[in-house]
Amino acid sequence: MKALFLLKIPPPYGGGEIVNAYLYEKLKDKYNFITIKRNDHSKSDQGLLTASNTFSSLKIIWQTFIYILTKKPDKLFLGISKDKFAFIRDSIIIHFAWLFNVKVIGDLHGMSFTFQEEKLMKRILLKTLNKVYSIRVLSKSIKTNLLDLGYKGNLFVVDNGIKREWKHKDYNEEILSTLNLLYLGAISESKGFLHVLNLLIELNKTKEARVKLNVIGGWKSAEFKNYCQKKISLNQLNDIIVFHGILVDEKKWIKIMENNILLHFSNWDGQPLTIIECMSVGIPTIATKIGAIPEMITDKVNGFLIEDPITDGKIIIKDLLKNKNIILEEISKNCITTYESRFTIDRYVKSIEDLIRN
Repeated sequence: MKALFLLKIPPPYGGGEIVNAYLYEKLKDKYNFITIKRNDHSKSDQGLLTASNTFSSLKIIWQTFIYILTKKPDKLFLGISKDKFAFIRDSIIIHFAWLFNVKVIGDLHGMSFTFQEEKLMKRILLKTLNKVYSIRVLSKSIKTNLLDLGYKGNLFVVDNGIKREWKHKDYNEEILSTLNLLYLGAISESKGFLHVLNLLIELNKTKEARVKLNVIGGWKSAEFKNYCQKKISLNQLNDIIVFHGILVDEKKWIKIMENNILLHFSNWDGQPLTIIECMSVGIPTIATKIGAIPEMITDKVNGFLIEDPITDGKIIIKDLLKNKNIILEEISKNCITTYESRFTIDRYVKSIEDLIRN
């Protein structure tokens, strides 16, 4: 069997790109790869119709066409983009592969498509997806959504996986006089950063809960950055928020390990790699019930699931400080158990190979 992998790898440093980089490193000696790596690209550019993105898409289409015509692979594994313009590129590749009898295995890293409610794009989406032999999704709920949308192919739920990059956190050695909160990932409204700020504003009003927020990631847009910075200054949060920018490798993990809790208040998500990364070292997450998250976290067992980031977040943070590590220590151990049973890199790679061979 000859399989071709078409993968986006960092930069930018999104969850999908990071997972793909792990996959590439593990399988590059067994299969053929076309990798998309754009040093000039950032999350703020992603999904936009720009000259740079158009040129990159045309290059990827051409490379894939040439490979299919000359090498004649049996299968093509590619990430299916969630944004409109990138999906159009994927649609062209998928139709071409189908025309030459190449079975396409799609990889959907999100919970849905950002354009699926647009009438014309929905028709294009369904016509394209139904030329895909099978699709890997991140949760049972996402599988149900695709079936409801009208996809008629094969759907497989496969968890993400990462390599544990650091030893786990030991809460036995820590006295929580202050709770160090972490925001990790693209800084945007859809990823819940405004909810995080509003929670800090509420906590800061009464001074009941002693917290500090570390932010690792890049801004989604200059406009959103300006809006948030004004909000931070107006509410006197500058002393409790530190922005570290985009960190990678050891610098990223050193900073992650300084924190007690990850805040993930996303409005739209798949199976966030940030949650898995923190789980792997025993840092629990307070998260909204979006996408695959309710199938990752069991409330008060290996993390916290919330309905309202402000009301519920305040209660949980105050309770964690009040209980002096007792709850946090147990939940931290359960995070590590969850990671080891579901989200290791070896388990993930084996599952993807099983899809390719299916």
